[in-house]
Amino acid sequence: MKARSIAAILMGGLVSVVAAGCGGGSKPEAKAAAPAPSAQATQATTASASAGEIGIPECDSYMTKYRACIDSKMPDSVKGTFRQSFDEATKAWKQAAATPGAREGLAQACKQANDAAKAAMQAYGCTF
Repeated sequence: MKARSIAAILMGGLVSVVAAGCGGGSKPEAKAAAPAPSAQATQATTASASAGEIGIPECDSYMTKYRACIDSKMPDSVKGTFRQSFDEATKAWKQAAATPGAREGLAQACKQANDAAKAAMQAYGCTF
């Protein structure tokens, strides 16, 4: 449960900051739960996130560190939760980066996410 809380705080907070920075002041309504992605779909998403970084140095650096933390430091019992949150945030960041004028706000949001991850992910032995 602690892992879900940390993942939700790190990823949800960043998405909120990005939305606010892009002029979106309200959160979208919750959607019905989608079926869990297959292992192949998850691998494809991770591969595309790895290959097609955001294009903003602060975000690319944060994503590289966070991905390495998930892959090398986290116990299998929590990897899925963190990976799912990370993949969802990556998708949102890519969409935000394509929005004119959002890149500066996204860079700031990624700096904040990196700072938050320094403390939160230390419990897993990760460094940011």
